Amino acid sequence: MNDYSYPISTAALHFALIALLFTIPFVFVQYIRYGSVSKWRAVVLFSFCYYLLAAFYLVILPLPDPAQTSGWVSPTMQLMPFRFVSDIAAESTLVISDYHSYLPALTQSVIVEPLFNILLTVPFGVYLQYYFRRSFLVTLLLTVALTLFFELTQLSGLYGIYPRPYRLFDVDDLLLNTLGGVLGWLAARRALVFLPTREQIDRKNVEKSAKVGYIRRLFALLIDYLVVLLPTMLVGIALGEENVGLLPFATTSLLMLYFLVAHAIFGRTVGKALVHLRMERIKTGEKDAVPTTGPTARAERPAKTMRPPFLPLLVRYGILCAAVLMLQLLNHLVVTVEANGIYALAHMAILLFVVLDLVRGLFFGKLLAYELVSGLRNVNTKMPADRLSDSQEVGSADGPAGGLSR
Repeated sequence: MNDYSYPISTAALHFALIALLFTIPFVFVQYIRYGSVSKWRAVVLFSFCYYLLAAFYLVILPLPDPAQTSGWVSPTMQLMPFRFVSDIAAESTLVISDYHSYLPALTQSVIVEPLFNILLTVPFGVYLQYYFRRSFLVTLLLTVALTLFFELTQLSGLYGIYPRPYRLFDVDDLLLNTLGGVLGWLAARRALVFLPTREQIDRKNVEKSAKVGYIRRLFALLIDYLVVLLPTMLVGIALGEENVGLLPFATTSLLMLYFLVAHAIFGRTVGKALVHLRMERIKTGEKDAVPTTGPTARAERPAKTMRPPFLPLLVRYGILCAAVLMLQLLNHLVVTVEANGIYALAHMAILLFVVLDLVRGLFFGKLLAYELVSGLRNVNTKMPADRLSDSQEVGSADGPAGGLSR
């Protein structure tokens, strides 16, 4: 078991670093494609990535010293199919008619290794059937390709890092790995009925996308910031090192100009378009930050191309930019000007107001102050019909609507 625990634990350590790198791109893609992020989809996809990494490490680890392998003369390939059967018959203590021999036989490497090769690709077949919805033939071909990749990795001496293969290329491994993938595909059809289906995950995303969360809005802002990044860099070059302190003020001003121009011409910014958001007027007496999601919500929601009125836009972004500029100015004064603390107190007061306003919005579902003043809020534009058209499973047993709010 120690031979297997080392690769698995190493894969866990490395996957933690990989997950940190890919979480933000993953969330970006989810918001762009679905309008929301499904926790269950994240669990499935990230666990699948970890499985592939762990399986690869089980094949190549532990790594020997390259200098030692150069003198090895052991065979590099075993090309006789079903050699493991004769090995079990010759070397194991297993007696088919004696069930008392079963458990001791399971501790012998001649039996453990074939079982391991089968179990190695069982999860691969499970994922292909459960989440990726692949057919039996496609699963068979992909499992053969995966196990062939493993075996060729061994045969190549880890792609030339080693002077010769340090593990055996075994045709039986190809057969047993392929069998494992097929068994996983067959088992998933019956054993995972208690898990949400791909269709249910997609429908849940439809429900979640109706609610505009702050993380989704933050991603829209990040995309918009990337749009103005090049002009900001050009302004920074023009200002020079002696005026670098003015760069934050220039960046904020460029962002406000971009927001106003993009809304005036296209009705929304690039960031809002990618994550399926736009702005609409707040209805009289409406204080909840979440748009109505009842049966009439789809008909009431404005078209994607409608442009919000310019004056409320100017008020909305004017308040935001004024707050940011004020914080930047106060921070500059606190750092550079000796005063009796009035700048620091004003800086803290504005920050406290922003934090309390965010808490009010995050935990009590209320609109933020600048939204209430401007009379504009963000709404979702990813319709259920749009979402389901992205999926391959529209015509499920529950019907296209699936009983969800439309």
